[in-house]
Amino acid sequence: MAIQQISSAEIADGTVIAADIADYSVTATKIANNTITLEQTTGLFPNTGGTITANVSITGSIKPTIYQDTFSNVAISSGTVTYDLNEASVFRTILTEDATATFSNPPSQNTAASFVIQIVGYGQANTFTWPSNVKYKDNTAPTIDTTSNYVNTFAFYTWDSGATYIGTAIVGQYV
Repeated sequence: MAIQQISSAEIADGTVIAADIADYSVTATKIANNTITLEQTTGLFPNTGGTITANVSITGSIKPTIYQDTFSNVAISSGTVTYDLNEASVFRTILTEDATATFSNPPSQNTAASFVIQIVGYGQANTFTWPSNVKYKDNTAPTIDTTSNYVNTFAFYTWDSGATYIGTAIVGQYV
């Protein structure tokens, strides 16, 4: 039988175990001070697979054995290409027409995000315009090579809710 109310004292002394929480979820209402220690998570999460969906702040270090970014092919639509930072952190766009880029859903203030964009040439002299709040070395956006299948790779980061993005071309662009 599942416990309906769990006191902070029961959590503090370790008497609450995974089996005591019927749905294996730990929420702020189940822990009075909104803090979960490593000892309190034993048995709650699978050793492999599974998904944790939440805004999580971790104090300390994380050493994953495998780290994977989310990838998204983003098409140009009516001359605009939107890179949604909630959807992925690695993007690829084939430059089939002139395009203007926009970045959507940057993280909140004082939370940094980095992402990579690949622009693939289509063999036409199409133009690509970055958002005006992207800053580059010497205030000059790198040139995009539009040769067919040429992959132009750029890295960006922001820390101020998307007010400013720092961008750079990654050396070693390739065909």
